[in-house]
Amino acid sequence: MIELLRNCSNGNEVSTYLVDAGGSVRKIVKTAATPIGVNNLRREVEGWDWYQKIRPLETGEPICRIVQEKKHYLKIEIKFIDGTRVDCRKGLEKNHKMIREVVEHYCEIWPRHPDNGSPLHGDLSLDNVIYGADGVCIIDWEHFHEEGAPWGFDPLYMLFETLFLRIRNSRQPSSKEIGIVAGNIVFLNNRYKLQSQMMDRPLRFLVDFIIDNHTLWGRELTLFRNKFPILAFTPDRVSSIDKMVCSELRARA
Repeated sequence: MIELLRNCSNGNEVSTYLVDAGGSVRKIVKTAATPIGVNNLRREVEGWDWYQKIRPLETGEPICRIVQEKKHYLKIEIKFIDGTRVDCRKGLEKNHKMIREVVEHYCEIWPRHPDNGSPLHGDLSLDNVIYGADGVCIIDWEHFHEEGAPWGFDPLYMLFETLFLRIRNSRQPSSKEIGIVAGNIVFLNNRYKLQSQMMDRPLRFLVDFIIDNHTLWGRELTLFRNKFPILAFTPDRVSSIDKMVCSELRARA
């Protein structure tokens, strides 16, 4: 049985299928028929290869592999990873335990280069995390760059995206939500000292970095900004949220 999960939606030029061959044999198949889509899938394979080296999974075989390649066409297979996923729309408070697990996972395995750079996942949201018997597993590596961003960028993005999806433009964050964001920033900073901008104005840093380095994400960022929710925050909202987070960070110092 083949189930179409996503078909070039929201600016993505990759189609995604779940293939169930019966029993426990399941796999994810992704295909692309445009140069941009093919490039995304090549990065997916590269990202999985990188991740599997630093975070060994149950199988010794590659999680992701190319199965068909033609001019402007690529098909890859990804082994199905069993586990649970959380609803990111429920926000920080209801997902705070899972969020901390992802932050801890990042701190345990993510390398930091001498120049403070690190590999970029590029779309680290709760939607792209599976919680299984073997712990946290990050999926969906279509935006992977091995020399992509400052260390800490991906979990910082996850925190503010989760915050946005809960509050959007309807209300101010609660003190508990701000506390969860600040607590995880402190946890990251205790592992490796974050860049000063990430501590002084974390949300503004994220927004500016994404806009200034838009080529890392390519066409999707240019045409479909709603794929990156924090870009929908107005400048005033960014400043307001940063002020609340930084106030909490100072209180914890």
